[in-house]
Amino acid sequence: MIGILVAANKEWAFIKEYYKDDIKELKTYVFGEYFEKAINGKAVLIFKCGARKSNASASTQYIIDHFNPEKLILIGTAAGVNNRYSLTDVLIPNTAIQSDGDFIEKGQPFRDRNITRIDLSKYSVEGNYTIASRDKPLIYKEDCELLGKYSVDICDMEAAAVANICHLNNKELIILKGISDFPGNYDPTDERQYQEFVENVPRVMARILNDYVSEFI
Repeated sequence: MIGILVAANKEWAFIKEYYKDDIKELKTYVFGEYFEKAINGKAVLIFKCGARKSNASASTQYIIDHFNPEKLILIGTAAGVNNRYSLTDVLIPNTAIQSDGDFIEKGQPFRDRNITRIDLSKYSVEGNYTIASRDKPLIYKEDCELLGKYSVDICDMEAAAVANICHLNNKELIILKGISDFPGNYDPTDERQYQEFVENVPRVMARILNDYVSEFI
């Protein structure tokens, strides 16, 4: 069995609508809803894992302990940091960094314990991509610029925590994250950033589900 993890409420709402004809039974577990469907002839459980690092890491450990998936795939949206990429581009990171901490503000390098390397060698993934995860949304331009100095490409609130849990359990993980917004483009008080996110959630999720997920099942 393969597990797919979805964090944000709007992402989960899209998933349920996208697979509405395939959901025979919507079940619940400690952290939310999940359902089973077949993809490429394989059994797949799709879970709402919860937003932010604490929820995502706890639910990931629970899923590993109680369902024992052969691998996990985390899908969803992320804020763009590297302007080389465009809205709705999907990145498959091989480095995940937990970026909270005052050391980043002091210009110090990330500590090894904050970095998880993801082995993608058996897949046809070109390039190296880094995702940072923090405990609050990325909305300030200066925060984007600071993460950019560390060669971060995208930022969310879950991936690095999930990656760490998978690493500790020797569990394979694939991260598929599409860019929903570029925080540095707007003033923090401007609601257009949130509207950009809302408008791009379905575009990102559709692209991930249509073009990427089956390659990793």
